[in-house]
Amino acid sequence: MAVLLIAGVLLIVLNKTSVGGNVSEEIYEIEKGILREIELSSSLRQEVLLVSGSFVAWGNFDSNGLEGVRNKINERTPADLICEARVCDLDKVCAMEQIIDADVYAQAVAITANNEIYSPRQLKLFCWKK
Repeated sequence: MAVLLIAGVLLIVLNKTSVGGNVSEEIYEIEKGILREIELSSSLRQEVLLVSGSFVAWGNFDSNGLEGVRNKINERTPADLICEARVCDLDKVCAMEQIIDADVYAQAVAITANNEIYSPRQLKLFCWKK
């Protein structure tokens, strides 16, 4: 009886561990999809390229002409996630402003130019579970 009890507990623990790995993969795939849509949209790329300064925090997206990028991120973020982004120069560290008491998943994309503008930037997306 004791062996069955221990085996049952081990199976539950192992099952929870493997499910946790899938959650991170799912979040990374969501982030990649959001960034890919922004990267491939000429109007959203232009918003990122026209940013002045070397850093734009999430709270300043609207005042820096990044309304479309902000709307796309909010539109594509699932209800159980919170996502924020930053725009930084390519050669700068692009980190979050505050510490989050959760597992934070981050992905970045380089947006360097379009037909008229060369202004290399990185758009970094941070997501965590609610």
